[in-house]
Amino acid sequence: MDCEKTVESIVEFIKEEVGKARAKGVVLGISGGIDSALVGKLCVMALGDDNVQGLFLPADKDVNSDSRLVAKYLHIYANAIPIGDACQKIAMLTGAFDPVPLGNIKARMRMVVLYAHANKNNMLVAGTSNKSEMLTGYFTKYGDGGCDIEPIGDLYKTDVWTLAKHLALPPSIIEKVPSAELWAGQTDEKELGVSYPKLDIILKLIAAGAINATYIASKAEVTEKVADDILCLYGRTMHKRKMPPIARKGY
Repeated sequence: MDCEKTVESIVEFIKEEVGKARAKGVVLGISGGIDSALVGKLCVMALGDDNVQGLFLPADKDVNSDSRLVAKYLHIYANAIPIGDACQKIAMLTGAFDPVPLGNIKARMRMVVLYAHANKNNMLVAGTSNKSEMLTGYFTKYGDGGCDIEPIGDLYKTDVWTLAKHLALPPSIIEKVPSAELWAGQTDEKELGVSYPKLDIILKLIAAGAINATYIASKAEVTEKVADDILCLYGRTMHKRKMPPIARKGY
């Protein structure tokens, strides 16, 4: 990957999309992770720090120190809006207290808050999903998958690390274990069952047309089960990457 050309391309993309929408800028959730930090950096490069609004959206009362570090590094103003109480009320109404459905409620509540802010201030919502997450469906539909633009949506996770180092993001953010932090002890790689470097090799093979788990396993140096699991994940999450299917009239 040519880092300079990639940065130039993404920065131009952000400028064009905000300009076409006649928006004042972008708003994004600042989680303290590498993806939102990189998106924030690219948006600031494209629009200037005055036109990038960050939101801290903790599921409890406290904003984590990494989120504050990212906002300080980007020189952007960030509001803290705790979403925990609202999420608990929805969970009580629906009985969705298990980790996965409750985690999805949190992700969707963050989307609601981001869009409320965007609507109020004539801004676009900048998504923070990378290509590895998108191809595996490792995001919440109408949650963190709900946005107006995806600046790093064509970057695999390993590309994200490379670009973050190129742009000199804080080392502690780059080295942080990837996690959506939707429940205690949750990490991306633990849930996916494979490291991101191995996952990206698998996804590139699938993108090139590989569909045989044995072949993919040998190339990525993973077990056949891991290769088959990722193939299945790619297939069954296809609906997350498309608009909802429309039933056509029978006449």
